[in-house]
Amino acid sequence: MRLKLRVIPEPEPDTRTVFVEEDATNTVFMRGTEADVTWLCGACAAPLLEGVRLNQFANIVLKCGACGSYNDTAEGPR
Repeated sequence: MRLKLRVIPEPEPDTRTVFVEEDATNTVFMRGTEADVTWLCGACAAPLLEGVRLNQFANIVLKCGACGSYNDTAEGPR
């Protein structure tokens, strides 16, 4: 299953934990075997999490290395 995360504006400094991936050729933050789900950037659909339950990344923001969008794991998929 492939699900898109919600895109949000860049969080204010020191308000959220933000994971940043600078390598556009490897946008995946974590690969796991817990779930048959790929979490995609809500803007460009680059894979950000593979095989990972979303609750493992609760309330984290993932900055996509491919397009620079901020994806909110607290909001879940859209």
